[in-house]
Amino acid sequence: MSAGDPIPVPAPPLVTIDEAAWQVAEVLSASLPQADRDALERAIVVASGDVLDYLSDRADPAWTPDTVPEPIKHATLLVVGFYWRNRGDDLGDKGRPADALEAALGNLLMRRRDPVVR
Repeated sequence: MSAGDPIPVPAPPLVTIDEAAWQVAEVLSASLPQADRDALERAIVVASGDVLDYLSDRADPAWTPDTVPEPIKHATLLVVGFYWRNRGDDLGDKGRPADALEAALGNLLMRRRDPVVR
C-alpha cells in the first residue's frame, strides 16, 4: 500500500461469533465478560481478513458465513483460535507459534490460491 492508496475496509466476517466461540471452547452467555466477547469479535474480523488476503484474487468478497466454502471457513476458525490463544497476555517462551499456523493455512488453502510471489 502506498501513501495515496485508500485504507482497506474489512470484509464481512467469514464465520459467526457462535462458530468462533465453539472453536475456542467458550460458551456465549450473559456470563461471558463483554471484554472477552469484544476480543472474540475482533479476532473474527482480523482472521477473516487474513484468510481473504491469503487467497488474494481467488477470494469472493460476497462470501458470508452461510456461503463461504467449508475449507475456507475451517481455515478462518483455525486463525480465530490462534489469535484467541495468543492474545499477548502470556508472552512466555512459546517458540514461534505462528510458524505452525502458517503451515496449517498453507496446507488448507494452497489449492485455492493463485501462485503469487510476495
